[in-house]
Amino acid sequence: MSLLDEKVSQKMGDTMRYSIITAAGLVFILASGCGTADEQSETAAGAEKYEQNEAVVKEAPTEVKSVSTNEASEQTDEARNMFSEVAGEKADEYLNMLGEPADNVELIFGTAEEKGSFEGAEYEQYGEFTFFIDSNDQTVQALAYQPSGHSLTTEEIKEAAGEADESYYNDMDQLWTEVYTFDTADIIIEKSDKSSSKVEYMWYETK
Repeated sequence: MSLLDEKVSQKMGDTMRYSIITAAGLVFILASGCGTADEQSETAAGAEKYEQNEAVVKEAPTEVKSVSTNEASEQTDEARNMFSEVAGEKADEYLNMLGEPADNVELIFGTAEEKGSFEGAEYEQYGEFTFFIDSNDQTVQALAYQPSGHSLTTEEIKEAAGEADESYYNDMDQLWTEVYTFDTADIIIEKSDKSSSKVEYMWYETK
């Protein structure tokens, strides 16, 4: 073999070796690329699953809040129903003013029969019902009922609401006091003394 033939043969061998190495490199890169795609696919799937789980967790408090709101609404209805059952259907009109601006009272019911101040709160009286106004935000915070056309008794109260949650003698007002407690309001019964069956005042106080 001539020197020229040896050089050609060597050159061809180098070329083949380079082709083999290059081909192997391409196979490795392609394999690596496939692995990366799989990993990205798994990562994307994992992220999507995480987001779904996170969305479920975020929605849970809404359900709890909804239940809590429903319970509060039931408590409000129970307190209002008890008050209206004893004070009469007209009481509903006055109870609707609780939480409303004080200026709205006269807009709806006209000029009060009497206005004044009691224990730091302003009041406006309309017949048997009296609104008490929060001095801080000027909204109606309580409604008092003083039966005049008939005699309201503790027996009627107990028939509507059972036994009081709390009872005590109010030294300041010198009245026997019985309290029915709800989540959203207190209904307070006041009598001249413990043994009396006649109710002097019944209050609906929001919390």
